[in-house]
This record gives sequence, structure tokens and C-alpha cells, in this order.
Amino acid sequence: MRISDLKARAKESLKTTYGTYLLISFIAIIIMSTVGSFGIFAVVVTGPISVGLSYAFLKLARQMEGDVQDMFFGFNAFVPSFVMQLLSGIFIFLWSLLFIVPGIIKAFAYAMAPYILADNPEMSGLDAITASKNMMMGHKGRLFGLCLSFFGWFLLCCLTFGIGFIFLAPWVRASITEFYQDLLDQKAAA
Repeated sequence: MRISDLKARAKESLKTTYGTYLLISFIAIIIMSTVGSFGIFAVVVTGPISVGLSYAFLKLARQMEGDVQDMFFGFNAFVPSFVMQLLSGIFIFLWSLLFIVPGIIKAFAYAMAPYILADNPEMSGLDAITASKNMMMGHKGRLFGLCLSFFGWFLLCCLTFGIGFIFLAPWVRASITEFYQDLLDQKAAA
């Protein structure tokens, strides 16, 4: 599926539930920015919140009714989501030591790990990273293109002193979720 199709699909799915996912994104932004200043505590909370956001947006992509409590789903699989976040952060940091580009490539390779854990909460964090790496083989450039397609919107949000990101975040997250769902559909069709 083309990038423009993924974005249109995400926008369409948000039409009727935008308020809920706006609230979910806003709460996640507040939590992440608050705990981000507490060092190691940020690593403890970021993984479960990331998996919870993935779970909530997967429900949206699969046309299921979601609510704010879904964003805390990752705490049900606390250890795997914590390990996934910690290890991917370490791996990306180590790859970045070689130069910035390998770190960016690995960040895209590991990007589907929270979605994989949301779909398989019994999976270990390292297995989710490995599954993401395998899933993203040959697709990292497409995900980069999807993220790059929001660049103009990011600039526009900067002009609003960051307030616009609250409204943009649900669309970006929903589009990345559609990307993940598209990869699953391709795998199932093969």
C-alpha cells in the first residue's frame, strides 16, 4: 500500500473517534515529557506506555472501540515492554556510535517492536525486537518515507510553539499503525 493510502486510511479511521485518540495522545505526551526529566524512571515508564499506545491504535486500525485505559495496556506486560525499550535504546545508542546513520537505521528496524508486543504480550522484549527487525527487512525506507511525509506538518506545528503536535500526534501514530497492519496483511497474503 502506498504512503498516501496509509495516511488517508488513518485519517478516515480517526474521523469518528478523533476525540478519544487526541486525549490518548495528549495524556501520553504529558506522561512522556514529565517522566523524561527523571532519568531511569523514564525508561521504566516509556516501554509500557509505548506498548499501550500501540495497543490503543491497533484497536483503531482494526475498527474496534478503544478508550483511554488502553494506553496502560503495556503495564500488563511490564517486564517484556520494559526490556524491549531498554534493549532497543541500548542497541540504537551503540549503533549510533558508529555514526548517526546506523543508529537511525536501527531505530526504524526496531520501530514495530511495541506493536508486536501489543499483539503478543507473552513474547519477550528481545524476541519482539528480533521480530521487528525481521519484519522491517526491506521496509525501513518505506517507514522513513512515511515519517518524512509529515515533515511539513512538523514545521507547521513548530510555528505553533509545539501546540500543534497535540493534534498531529494521533494522525502520525495512526498512520504508523496502518503501516504495521499493512505489513501483517502482506505477510498473511504471502
